[in-house]
Amino acid sequence: MCGILCIISCSSDIKENILLQRLRNRGPDCTGSLVSKVNNELFVTFYGTVLWTQGPNVTKQPVEDYQGVLLFNGDIYNQNWVKNKCDTNVLLTCLGACASSRNEIINVVKDLKGPFCFIYLDKLTNQIYFARDRIGRGSLLLHKSEKEILISSVLGRDYQCVEIPATYIYVFNVKENIITTFDWDEQVQNDYLIDEWLQNVEIEQNLSDSSRNINKNTENVYFDEQHISDTELCKLSILEKLLEHEEILYCVKNITKLLEDSVKVRLETQPERCIDCISINNICCHSAVGILFSGGLDCTILAYLANKYVKEDQSIDLINVAFKKKCDVTFDVPDRLTGKQSYEELKQICNQRFFFLDLERMNYLVDMCAIGMHIKDVGGPGLTES
Repeated sequence: MCGILCIISCSSDIKENILLQRLRNRGPDCTGSLVSKVNNELFVTFYGTVLWTQGPNVTKQPVEDYQGVLLFNGDIYNQNWVKNKCDTNVLLTCLGACASSRNEIINVVKDLKGPFCFIYLDKLTNQIYFARDRIGRGSLLLHKSEKEILISSVLGRDYQCVEIPATYIYVFNVKENIITTFDWDEQVQNDYLIDEWLQNVEIEQNLSDSSRNINKNTENVYFDEQHISDTELCKLSILEKLLEHEEILYCVKNITKLLEDSVKVRLETQPERCIDCISINNICCHSAVGILFSGGLDCTILAYLANKYVKEDQSIDLINVAFKKKCDVTFDVPDRLTGKQSYEELKQICNQRFFFLDLERMNYLVDMCAIGMHIKDVGGPGLTES
């Protein structure tokens, strides 16, 4: 994850503080900054830190062309995009081609597929575009004080802020202090003074769960005796009966295809090299894919699907972490036990793949973190599970 920060204020100075360090923690590979002057009393300052995972070389952020300035954090999975090229540069080119047309810029953003957040200044119109992806997988926060407005992927407890809702794409007119929201699917836009918008977001985010409206107009599938009887207790036979229902079978097939396509795109767009080999452009046979692995159904399915699309000569790391409640208690808590069981099943089903489950090292790291040691300072015992 990269770190991105946009500061709108009457000053062009970038002062070293804990916020900049937090951003560098998100992007350790390189750091960049840029100041764009709106007028003699207003500046927009960009600060970007990069965690390099795509493209032939690390791309320093922010990036700039004649049209605008861009900060980007995420991955784009559009099939028609140029592969093996930095997403940030491709996106800057697409936005620059819009020639300051607000509708065209919004349409470019709406077409993006993948987890992301971005901040883009159109220098010709002095408008700042920003958004998280429509599912909200990217992190983006907004803080406003009397002196400045911050839009950032990370802030801290010192800043009173709101999480920018993923339900809209936003355009901020820095001269007029007006935010325009654009719906992802409809051609609907609304204008707000920034204080009014902030108040609305704070009210919405402070609502209790019981206060939220949920659409309950969903059709329920009716099962009569021929589908499931009260005497059938075997989960497998119940599943087989359910799949005899044409509508359920259709839904299961579609969900399975969507999930597999998602895993495929995710793996095909990432470098097939580990962090050590990518920096020297070396052929890599190490693990470049890791899966948080509790042994449950969801992570086991992801590991099974990943097996289809990871190079045969690369292993897949299964990352299983357990916490002891007391020093004299075993690490064999439920997630650890199911992790071991699912690991054994994966080895049988995907017998051409080397899955790496490193339980002892994770135990050691957890213990060291519990007593205040930094993970990067810990060597740990040797690898034991394979």
